[in-house]
Amino acid sequence: MGDTQRLTPDEQIRLAREAYENGTDFTIAVEEEFAVLDPETLSLTNRFEELQAAAQGTPLEEHLVGELIASEVEVRTG
Repeated sequence: MGDTQRLTPDEQIRLAREAYENGTDFTIAVEEEFAVLDPETLSLTNRFEELQAAAQGTPLEEHLVGELIASEVEVRTG
């Protein structure tokens, strides 16, 4: 089945943590995309600009991002 494991799981985790903590070239974020629907017809509707305006001045503002089509909105952590 190949070579035997040379590092214990604890050593692997320690090395991975060190590499992550010393890294400066990337960040990790979470994003979720939502389809914007008309509340009556449940059809896609182009209302991103309206949602963006409503989010101004709220904690959501910095996390709300538009997509290629105005009937989608993305919320991301950073």
